[in-house]
Amino acid sequence: MRLGSRLLEACIAHMPRTQMSKIELSVFSSNTAAIALYRRFGFTEFGMVRDHRRLDGVSYDALLMELATSSDA
Repeated sequence: MRLGSRLLEACIAHMPRTQMSKIELSVFSSNTAAIALYRRFGFTEFGMVRDHRRLDGVSYDALLMELATSSDA
């Protein structure tokens, strides 16, 4: 298992021991590898932020994703 997967797995495993009921994140919509990773862990898309960042005249959108505990799903 790669580092990103191990870190994400640890965060999700820690959720029941906290008051957290949801993890929300944003990821550049062009980052297909990260989006695929989040989807494998059960994250779903709930929005898009257009022109989230601009660098050298190029706009980048951000995809908003979330993972809720089973009691909130």
